[in-house]
Amino acid sequence: RVFTDEYRPVGIAIDPSDRIYVIYVEKTRISMRIFSGGSWGSPITVHSWTNGDCDSARVAVDSNGNIFTCWWTVNDFKVYSRARIGGSWESAVKLISIGASKFPDIAVGNNVAFACWTAREATSGMYQIFYTKRSKNAGAEWDTAKLMYRGSVKQQVPAIEIDSNDIAHIVYTPVLALGGT
Repeated sequence: RVFTDEYRPVGIAIDPSDRIYVIYVEKTRISMRIFSGGSWGSPITVHSWTNGDCDSARVAVDSNGNIFTCWWTVNDFKVYSRARIGGSWESAVKLISIGASKFPDIAVGNNVAFACWTAREATSGMYQIFYTKRSKNAGAEWDTAKLMYRGSVKQQVPAIEIDSNDIAHIVYTPVLALGGT
């Protein structure tokens, strides 16, 4: 077991050296453990939140062992990210400052990292998928968040991966009303 029973979604990534990175929520704390050399390392605190619970921690790792994480906070419905580049942790940053945001995912490519999440879109008031990207360089900032696609139904729970050309691909689940198709 990496951690005790918890009902929040967890994340996993594996680097080219077969190290396994597991990220999970401990109510107000995001923690991570790394499996390397046949055993699990000690828990690493990725972020500690004082204003309520965190949820849906996700992790992505590149071939150099750089770590990119994201999660959302239950009390203020905002998505945050934190990266470890070259062995040093950067500060946690909020990826979007308007609208209720949740269900993030993150991926890393050759030169960029992408994050996506569900947020209430200002024009329609419906939950839609937003995304942003940043370079993998230390201290890089995330771009301004963009709407992925303005759909006619609410969107939720996106998953993101990046191809070999650093192009992001996102899938999601539509929110259907009772009796919907």
